[in-house]
Amino acid sequence: MISINNEYYVPIDENGNDYVFYKGTKVEVWQDVFDPKLVRISKNNKIYGTRHIEGHRKDPVKREQKRIDDQKMLDQVLKERDERLKARAKRS
Repeated sequence: MISINNEYYVPIDENGNDYVFYKGTKVEVWQDVFDPKLVRISKNNKIYGTRHIEGHRKDPVKREQKRIDDQKMLDQVLKERDERLKARAKRS
């Protein structure tokens, strides 16, 4: 599966069957200028069509809330680390 602008596509072979590329496989992705949902994949001089997956879009509000929550957690971890370093420096 590939993702372009938070839209997901599954590669398909010439018979319309799903084709598997393993995670991390390097491919070229071609997106039609006039129809952005028309996406093709090029790998080893072979062109694969794609099937758009409807409803697989992440909710932007949830994504932003997750980012905020992650930042709060990171701030807390860094604060605790700084407190431990200060306590260790006072003991020395």
